[in-house]
Amino acid sequence: MATLELQHISKSFDGLKAIDDLSIRFERGSVTSLIGPNGAGKTTLLNLVSGLISPDSGKILYNNQKLNGLAPWQRADRGFGRLWQDVRIFQNLTVLDNILLARKNHPGELIFKNIYQLNCIKQFEKENIEHANRWLEFVGLNKKQQTLARDLSYGQQKMLAFARLLNNDANVLLLDEPTSGVHPRFVEKIIDLIRNIAKNGKTIIIIEHNFNVVAQISHTICLMIKGRIELQDNPNKVAQSLLLKEVYLGI
Repeated sequence: MATLELQHISKSFDGLKAIDDLSIRFERGSVTSLIGPNGAGKTTLLNLVSGLISPDSGKILYNNQKLNGLAPWQRADRGFGRLWQDVRIFQNLTVLDNILLARKNHPGELIFKNIYQLNCIKQFEKENIEHANRWLEFVGLNKKQQTLARDLSYGQQKMLAFARLLNNDANVLLLDEPTSGVHPRFVEKIIDLIRNIAKNGKTIIIIEHNFNVVAQISHTICLMIKGRIELQDNPNKVAQSLLLKEVYLGI
């Protein structure tokens, strides 16, 4: 069963169609990569899924429930998480605090119940720390708990952003160029990380310009051109496609 489905989605800006009657299904435990030239509609598609913008027409369904009209925070509450290309972490907080802040439904947020639920709050905080430490170990930052986020390398900051998404129990991960700007040794770590996340049943949608990365991690690659998916297949078939060569190499 599809975790996420887009049905006949269209979106225009000042009369220019960024997404043109697009339909696609994203399966649970799969990695789907969106590739294509600049202006193909890749970022617009992620913005539609995350709720930053609304479609002009069509439906966005998550577990067969319509998402149209829901704000980004409401989608996040339902299990959507986004990794931005510019890594939006809290630079002046420690690694551990960055992760702890991501957890939803903290009982301490309920002001009038705080006095009567101190034990509940303490238990939640204990479990939150345990949960955060598990994800920090998962991404290889377990020895950096008390390091300020600004003192991490850029690759480590990407790993921190991944861990924050996971501590928020996100089930649909929208990743905008996860390997962009990182040292080559971190590229391999990120590839392994994405594979492991997918094995845990997460649905992953990626925008990525590095085709070598895309070919290694994707179950499905979608080649977008002018707001439409012109080619959707496994990495081997997409790599052999004449359309791909025409778009990227001008052949």
